[in-house]
Amino acid sequence: MSRTVQSGPRVGGKARNIVLWVLQIILAGVFVMAGASKLASAQDMVKIFQDVGAGQWLRYVTGSLELAGAVLLLVPRLT
Repeated sequence: MSRTVQSGPRVGGKARNIVLWVLQIILAGVFVMAGASKLASAQDMVKIFQDVGAGQWLRYVTGSLELAGAVLLLVPRLT
């Protein structure tokens, strides 16, 4: 009785990995755009947070968290 141990990814594993990386990059880009608009004081974002009544400090916190999420999506150990 002998067993064969395969080393390396399964068939299709590389394609799956590429698709997942592309999706992560797209999602990180969305997070960057959303966070940057909040931190850059875009008029729409300022108005939305004024209408909610939570204060502009929440806009800064939300924008910072979105940028941090974008960075974390691109770090393999933290994804």
